[in-house]
Amino acid sequence: METMDSGLKMVIYTNEVSPDETTMLFSLKGKQGNMLFAPAKYKFSDEDLKDLPEVEVEKGEKHPSQRLRAVLFRLWEQRDPNKTKTSDEYYRDYMSRLIDKIKEQLN
Repeated sequence: METMDSGLKMVIYTNEVSPDETTMLFSLKGKQGNMLFAPAKYKFSDEDLKDLPEVEVEKGEKHPSQRLRAVLFRLWEQRDPNKTKTSDEYYRDYMSRLIDKIKEQLN
């Protein structure tokens, strides 16, 4: 894996695919999407797939969550120059506090 702007690039190798599956995969080149992963023996159920989000993003545009994580990474760099926490620890702590504040606003 390699990182770019706190994002990750993953390379996935498949088993053999049919010509139709190859065509379908190449038609998705450059598009963002969702991926589920489980050990090979696990079979996904309809229940596993029902809650996948439908998020449309223009090519080159980041999802709001990606933008927030990138901004929090810059905030971590500025506020924690001695790196007392990793960027991931800072992100998780910050998000936990934010989630708690939002929960307080719920009925």
